[in-house]
Amino acid sequence: LYRAEDLKHFAGRHYSGQRNHINKFRREYPTARYIPLQAEDKPLIERFWADYESEFQKDSAGARRELSLAKELVTLLDTGCFCAGGLLVEGRLAALSLGEICGETLIVHVEKALYSYAGVYPAMVKAFVTEMMESCPELRWVNREDDAGDKGLRTSKLQYLPTQLGSKLCFVVES
Repeated sequence: LYRAEDLKHFAGRHYSGQRNHINKFRREYPTARYIPLQAEDKPLIERFWADYESEFQKDSAGARRELSLAKELVTLLDTGCFCAGGLLVEGRLAALSLGEICGETLIVHVEKALYSYAGVYPAMVKAFVTEMMESCPELRWVNREDDAGDKGLRTSKLQYLPTQLGSKLCFVVES
């Protein structure tokens, strides 16, 4: 769980690494811009998934399942339950995020980016949180969810200095 203001501004010395990555991304891709994503952006999103899969290097069944579920969740944009956005670079998505706002908290369900764009992940985090805070001024918290046991992803998420680490819960739906 992160303070939304922290992810919007990355202020202070402890966020210098994220700012450096964002600055590198902006330097290398000066025309990149954040765009909100809607269901009608399906061709752009499908092209992103194709690009993402060409760079995807995880072979575990869990990683493949997580990717499949992320793709499925993004198809639900037309339900109105989710908000999504992406970083557009020369007509192609370099990153996308999908979440939902629950009270004062933005829950980020999907956060994917093309590894070939250096600095794209922190740039996407900042852009998505900034956009969501503008559309929902009462937003105070960002839950970037668990990382499904991926050690590298857990390390990365810890570098964003969470305010709190939640415990993992598992539910079995019987009816």
